[in-house]
Amino acid sequence: MARIPRLLIAVLFLSSILSPFANPDVDSDPYFDENLIDKRLLLALENPEQSDYLGLAPAPEGKISLFAQVTNLSSFHHDFVEDLDGVITSSFERFDTFGFLISRDKVSQVSYLPGLIYLEADVLFYPSLDNSVDSIGTSTIWNDFGFKGEDTTIAILDTGVDFNHESLDDLDDNPNTDDLKIAVDSNGMLAFYNANTDQEYPDEQPHDSGSHGTHCAGIAAGTGGPSGTYAGVAPQANLVGVIALDGGSGDEGDLLRAVDWTIENKDRFSIDVMSLSLGGPITIPGATNDGASSISQALDVAVESGLVTVVAIGNGQFGAGGAHPGTVNYPGDSEKAITVGSVNDEHNREIYSSRGPTGDLRIKPDVMAPGGNIESAQAGSGDGYVSYSGTSMATPHVAGVAALMLQANPNVAPTEATDYVKQILRETSDHKVPLDVDCGELYTPNNCYGWGTVELVGAVSRSQDLASSELLGPNGIQTQMNETFLVSMDHTMTEYTNRGKDGGNIQNYISASPLPDQIDFVVQYPSNWPKPSKIGIKSNEAIGVTAEVGLEEVIESNGKWIIDASFNYSAQLSSGTVVTNSPELEFDIQAPAFDDTINIEVDYFLNDMEGNSQNLAVSSFTELPDLFIEELNVPNSLSDGQSVTVTARIVNDGPGPSRLFSVDFMSDNLVFDTVDYSTTLYSNEAINIDGQWIAQEGTHTISARITQVSPQDDDESNHEQEVEVFVDNFEDLQSPLVFITEPYDNEIVSDLVTIRGTASDNNRIDRVEFRILPNDWQTVNGFDDWAWAWNTTQELNGRYTLQARSYDGFQYSSIFSVEVEVTNDGTNRRPTASLSSSDETIFVNENIIFSGNGSSDDSAVAKYNFNFGNNQQTDWIDESWVEYYYEEAGEYEITLTVEDDEGVQSSSVDSLIVIVEDKPENSAPVAVISLPKSGNDYYSDEAVTLSSQGSFDPDDGSISFEWTSSIDGDVLSTQLFISEVFLSEGIHTITLKVTDNLGAYDTTEVKITVVLPTTSFSEDDPLLSNLSFLLTMLVLSAVAFRRKT
Repeated sequence: MARIPRLLIAVLFLSSILSPFANPDVDSDPYFDENLIDKRLLLALENPEQSDYLGLAPAPEGKISLFAQVTNLSSFHHDFVEDLDGVITSSFERFDTFGFLISRDKVSQVSYLPGLIYLEADVLFYPSLDNSVDSIGTSTIWNDFGFKGEDTTIAILDTGVDFNHESLDDLDDNPNTDDLKIAVDSNGMLAFYNANTDQEYPDEQPHDSGSHGTHCAGIAAGTGGPSGTYAGVAPQANLVGVIALDGGSGDEGDLLRAVDWTIENKDRFSIDVMSLSLGGPITIPGATNDGASSISQALDVAVESGLVTVVAIGNGQFGAGGAHPGTVNYPGDSEKAITVGSVNDEHNREIYSSRGPTGDLRIKPDVMAPGGNIESAQAGSGDGYVSYSGTSMATPHVAGVAALMLQANPNVAPTEATDYVKQILRETSDHKVPLDVDCGELYTPNNCYGWGTVELVGAVSRSQDLASSELLGPNGIQTQMNETFLVSMDHTMTEYTNRGKDGGNIQNYISASPLPDQIDFVVQYPSNWPKPSKIGIKSNEAIGVTAEVGLEEVIESNGKWIIDASFNYSAQLSSGTVVTNSPELEFDIQAPAFDDTINIEVDYFLNDMEGNSQNLAVSSFTELPDLFIEELNVPNSLSDGQSVTVTARIVNDGPGPSRLFSVDFMSDNLVFDTVDYSTTLYSNEAINIDGQWIAQEGTHTISARITQVSPQDDDESNHEQEVEVFVDNFEDLQSPLVFITEPYDNEIVSDLVTIRGTASDNNRIDRVEFRILPNDWQTVNGFDDWAWAWNTTQELNGRYTLQARSYDGFQYSSIFSVEVEVTNDGTNRRPTASLSSSDETIFVNENIIFSGNGSSDDSAVAKYNFNFGNNQQTDWIDESWVEYYYEEAGEYEITLTVEDDEGVQSSSVDSLIVIVEDKPENSAPVAVISLPKSGNDYYSDEAVTLSSQGSFDPDDGSISFEWTSSIDGDVLSTQLFISEVFLSEGIHTITLKVTDNLGAYDTTEVKITVVLPTTSFSEDDPLLSNLSFLLTMLVLSAVAFRRKT
């Protein structure tokens, strides 16, 4: 009996080799690269019953909702998942992230997704649940600095905002004024969006789907109603409402949509700050809070886009005495966002406030803010207020602080490389750690308090310091004489600003020596002027401050003199003390013996943060200019909304030339336009400078003022001129007209030509403009009848396009054009461009040919320049044609300029219009097998007719056919509807694949049987064709095998 298993083993061995179905099961040995997989996801796959505990978003039975971060997200990644029967639920190109539902047993295969960076489970997020704002210094900022958040905007990503509440309905709590608290775009649309429904106003009306968002909005920017008792940190800031937690919770897709919408609409609603008082599910220390999640990465992108991003650290799991270490929630683990923990009014950490470090051992939080028992607006109450506690309440405090800092200096907004708001908060926060037994920390920064509790006076002052830079000195220096220049800025210190750059670290406390703040001035100007001399440096430190100064040796680099001065300030100031240091750098510059103009550039740095740079144009001179405004001209008849040209005639009445100057145009002392003039204006010369003003109904004082004259003006008393104007409420809806009456179209002209024309309007003509292509527009003499002199002897012979247009203050006329032929004796003729195309209408990504073969010249056309009307053009090329395609739909004007063999270009371009359309969605063809019929039998020695008659393409494209057999494999590829083939014996599944010219396809199949012909079973046939012989041979082999063994 022992021999039988040997036979079975042999048979099984042979069958495993011969069976075409012996394929491995990829799911039997799943592969995970654990560096790419979220550990929360691994836990959920190993223990599906703990999915709710782990915070996973709901999914249908047997499926799981996932998010994948990839490199360069494309449709290919979607296709990969869909090929695994996954369903794409969301996609975010900005974050290279997409979400999908997939069977749990196919998650292992997703790890093979090309370009995968991180695969994570979709989880649910929730809110991170007397007047607190004064404990961080708001009264001083409101009353002494005058900042309340004006002209800043905060986006609240939460449950929504109740903008009907008295604290959030308007900016001044005056029902007679129209100043909504909610931000409004240029088209009057309100700033409100629901990420769950993916709809914005007006489809989604502003509301709070819970209560949490309204409370947070009130803390950040509420007015507190008429009494102002519970005003927020920045009560005059505008708000944007974004529902990320619809009804109190939201999944990762909701949060990603909310952040993506906020970034996308940043400029539309002038959003400066994004506040997120929310967090994910249970933290798995070291696993789910290392900054790798999709939403944490999205917050990093938001910061790089210029949004100050503030997020709650979360209300962590409690151990004995408080939140555990390492319980920072995500997205509070974002590397670039400002993560906020919670303290009470005495700046003691609230016991529930989560603690760092992050999973990758970064310190969190960044700063702390009041979060315990915070009274703020109650949703749905109209005028009620309610007390909540949590890091949710601390976060909008910091959002409001950021708004005040940006009001003080908009240039501290984050960039791809810097985040000055975060750095300033770290450098100026209250770092004096109170006794905290649970925390066990004595110094900051640490993982309980971060860099300390935000302190507004220091934060706003430091923001202002970066904008306080000055460069003082004359605009001109008499040749070979010296003048002195002064560089300075303010530097404010409080009791907390003693930790140096970025808030320092524990080392400066261990050594018992505070780190200084460092200020640097770097001055540069061209080295073709003499080297600077008499350089002086003053620290001007305040009482109680120690200062050190440094001055590098003046060097020459890249054609410029470089002066580098540094100042270090350190202090241990008493509580409540605020002082200002005034570092200064003085230096002399000697003018050269020749007339020239240079630019002095100064860069300012405070702890490596760059302040507002300063530039000053300085000219050397022998004699000074004396500029004055001879006349200020404004049209007599003005209407509301009209675009008006205000002309100031500037005359130089001095003995010397001016190198450059500026003119400020003002309406009622408010500047509406500034024009810089950088061309030398010599003695007794004049120039007209035009400013543009949009007229407003009423009586106004229009004025112009000369500024920034270089070298400085000998007499500045005559630099301003003003006129009174009246603007009516007439609205002109009719376009003006313009005509060129001389010369006529295709006329041959030579020598001096006077271009004449007429213009008319139902109200008035503001100006007529004329140009000879390709030159710019110029204002002509005259209005209803106008003229322009053209000396054609200055031009080459050839065809020229003359164009005119008129303007009535509201709109331009259509352009009127004529073409003329310039023919002057002994002058080379310009070539003439002629452009044609292979098509007038094409699809996106479809090739088109543009040709200049019709261009002509009196000698030869040598080069061609094609402009494709989409900011793309060729170089000057020898070929007279070019093949091109467009990536976006639209109407494009293509132009051609040509050059002859003497280097002379055509005076005017030739142009044509091409319409580019999106390709219509391609419908798949329909596959139909007419023959063979399913179930039919055939002999192997007779041809089987394959007919695809009835197949068609709904788009009327060409189609091709591929026939395959389950036994014979690929049978036939053809474009014929009817063909014949021979098939092997057996039961065949015949498959027809019909493919259109764009690659779409459809398949269908039938089953037929092919048998051997009856003659094949005669005695003359080979034995191997007899099935009974095969059976006999199998039995004999078994017996023989048994005997041998």
